[in-house]
Amino acid sequence: MLIEGLAKDKNPTIRGECAKGLGLIGPHTFRALVFGLRDSEDSVRNTTAAAIKKNFTPAEVINSFRDKHHQKPAIVCSLREIMNLNYYFAKSTRQFLEEILNHFQDEMSLNKSTTDNN
Repeated sequence: MLIEGLAKDKNPTIRGECAKGLGLIGPHTFRALVFGLRDSEDSVRNTTAAAIKKNFTPAEVINSFRDKHHQKPAIVCSLREIMNLNYYFAKSTRQFLEEILNHFQDEMSLNKSTTDNN
């Protein structure tokens, strides 16, 4: 319900509260929280960013997706899109997201190189 509320509810307050709830569940909810970072409302984006930074570290997010190779391309694509939007994010939020993005991109490149060499 929290994911659906964050992605689809018309009320920005509800979307923000859903982001807070997802943040409390754990870093494996990061992919769902990315929806909130693309929200059209500043308040939802800010609440989502705060929920992410308050409840996880980049290392926890990375570790949570360690064995979920099929989800990493979607996360990378979403984070690239978010970083290119004209939305304001605090420097610490950008750094947090960039650390995850860079790690997953590097990992995917390494995996591709290994596959290509076999």
